Amino acid sequence: ALAQSEVQFERLVEVLDPPRSPSLHPFFQVALSLNNFTPATLDAETLRFEITPRPLDIAKCDLHFHFTERHDTDGQPAGIAAELVYSTDLFDASTIRSFLDSLRAVLAEITP
Repeated sequence: ALAQSEVQFERLVEVLDPPRSPSLHPFFQVALSLNNFTPATLDAETLRFEITPRPLDIAKCDLHFHFTERHDTDGQPAGIAAELVYSTDLFDASTIRSFLDSLRAVLAEITP
């Protein structure tokens, strides 16, 4: 997969042509991603460039958990932000709140 990472996902679905169901994503229903890098910045004399992630406003699968490491101004770890993007055709806000409450409880039990 890493050797072919430049292949767009939509192209992969087109070429593989998996059996389709209108109610299911062609390969998976739940995804988890971790952004564990320090955001890149570039300073010029009068300009400052910063690479920032784009907003997650469209669910590309049923549930997508996004975790992003945070760093303070000195570059030291400062926690992890979490975001859950979900299909509103399948879940309502109260169900998602319940998922997040459960995740928060699990994380509270396994972290110091």
